[in-house]
Amino acid sequence: MGGNGAYIPTVGGIPEQLRTHDELDRRIDGHKILIQKANSGQKKAPMNSNSENPIYLCGRGLTDGSIEIGYIAIYKDHKILKSIDLEYDSKGNLVPYSKGKGSHEHNWDWDASGEVGRTSGKPSNHLPIEEKYQHLINEVINFNKEHYVWKKKN
Repeated sequence: MGGNGAYIPTVGGIPEQLRTHDELDRRIDGHKILIQKANSGQKKAPMNSNSENPIYLCGRGLTDGSIEIGYIAIYKDHKILKSIDLEYDSKGNLVPYSKGKGSHEHNWDWDASGEVGRTSGKPSNHLPIEEKYQHLINEVINFNKEHYVWKKKN
């Protein structure tokens, strides 16, 4: 769970000091829920993972202390491959994809140096969400409606 270039095969993963996210003590369908260390109010995903092909659910802290998952990150060979931005209405219901707006999927690119990224706001990379993720998205919505409060262990 780290930034660009954080996965180091000779170390066997991402060293603790390079990890950009904390892991909650809860999972959804076996997937880790992560909160960004530097700013728990953002829902950014790590660029690399220790596991080869995980799916991470990225949340952010809300003012009431609860966690809202708004981002799903899908990895291949330890690097982010695609991501799903989940947008909600005022009642916590998912805003569906429509003409590039609402909840949507992005593809990520890897360059020759191993850096991974995408151009933010690029309309051609605001894609409909693949149907195979619908069950997981439904579970995320249910989690969000629980208003789960995470107490970070020190």
